[in-house]
Amino acid sequence: MIIKRGEEKDAYLSFGSPPTPGNYRYQISSSFMVDNVAGHLPFPENRWYDNGTAYFSGNDVKIMPYNSSSSYSLSKNYYYYFDRINDMVEPFDLTIFQKAREITLPFSGNYNIFQVCAIFDYLFDNLNYMEDPEDKDVWSDPVTTLKRGGGDCEDYAMLFSALVSSIGGTTRIYMTDNHAFATVYIGKGVQANEILDEIDAYYGTNLYFAVMEDDFGYWLVADPLGSFYLGGLPVGGDAVGPPLSSTLYKWDFTETGHVNSIDVMRK
Repeated sequence: MIIKRGEEKDAYLSFGSPPTPGNYRYQISSSFMVDNVAGHLPFPENRWYDNGTAYFSGNDVKIMPYNSSSSYSLSKNYYYYFDRINDMVEPFDLTIFQKAREITLPFSGNYNIFQVCAIFDYLFDNLNYMEDPEDKDVWSDPVTTLKRGGGDCEDYAMLFSALVSSIGGTTRIYMTDNHAFATVYIGKGVQANEILDEIDAYYGTNLYFAVMEDDFGYWLVADPLGSFYLGGLPVGGDAVGPPLSSTLYKWDFTETGHVNSIDVMRK
């Protein structure tokens, strides 16, 4: 992470835990380098200097056993939700179209996963979760969610889908008994693995990813309400065993009796 003079940035850490449940203690250290590009330090300009390592106070953490999967049914493109979502998601609405290109400007060109990461990060950094009025289930279209600066879970999912569809991506929305989140298609086999490597490169670290799999390939979870990076676990999802590989969680839904997947159509 590079922080310019006078700038502030948030940093997030993701690290593995011991394999055995129990109480543990951990400590974080951080090493800093300073670039004297402005010449304000008593060193030659345009060179990096070791500014030492900072050690932060230790913290206690309790490692829990793996969770258990819910017993749930699956359905696909139930007409009520399919029509409702696709009537509201308009990828080529001018406001959505312009916002998508504004967000992805640093990674302009043909559709690529860096653009999707930038959209995810924009939602995570700039939107706020807003609960529906009591006893009401209010859905806001993506333009409304964008203008008001937030919404609840289905509003996040539809806005993400609209923005990603606008730049050429393919998305799907999953709905559980108490949550909704988007996924983005990343292909299968070598193509999917290369995309996951590119996400690692975007965030500058090695991550574990949550995917849904079907005959078409992998659908990468995109839930800013559940994770701080594209591909993290969604709300209501949890690890249910050791990782499937060096990149993929073994995970499942743990708090629902039904899961409905809705394809978002680019129209």
